[in-house]
Amino acid sequence: MPIPSSKMPSHSKKSNCIFALQVIEHFGLIFWLGTTYAISLLALPKAFAVLPVDQAGTFAQALFPAMNLFTALALAVVMGCYFFLKPSYTSPSVKKKSALLLLCAGLLGLNALVVQPRVHALRSQRQDPVKNQSFRMLHGVSMLGNLVIMLLGIPIVVWTTAQTARRNDALTQTPNQP
Repeated sequence: MPIPSSKMPSHSKKSNCIFALQVIEHFGLIFWLGTTYAISLLALPKAFAVLPVDQAGTFAQALFPAMNLFTALALAVVMGCYFFLKPSYTSPSVKKKSALLLLCAGLLGLNALVVQPRVHALRSQRQDPVKNQSFRMLHGVSMLGNLVIMLLGIPIVVWTTAQTARRNDALTQTPNQP
């Protein structure tokens, strides 16, 4: 018969809460990176391979705002988990992850609010050689920003996995009994 939650030791409640936050954190990272990698490395290259360039560009123009919003929400969820995991929030790996997540959020904001709207505005004016050169340069900046965000996700996942393993080991260890 399961123990009612009100009768569970506080250590178990804390362990369950930490576990739930870890699951949410991991899902946030998985959704963020999975979506970003799938769209950037699979969907868009395939769209440009099988569709005319104008149609593929229209597809990308429609897809990126949704991806940016999804990424921002996933980053917010992960940062929220760090806030609620306060006892370990001061650890060096959490500080590094938080700094990288804030950097990702800043790059995402810059890309979504400044660079991509300019790229979209110049897209229809590509017949003009000067506008086409500006389009290509800004498009390259947008792609580079997206690549940096994707690459910064790798150490975040590595640190998260290592930190979760350490935290779980600490929670499962029992004190030595005489």
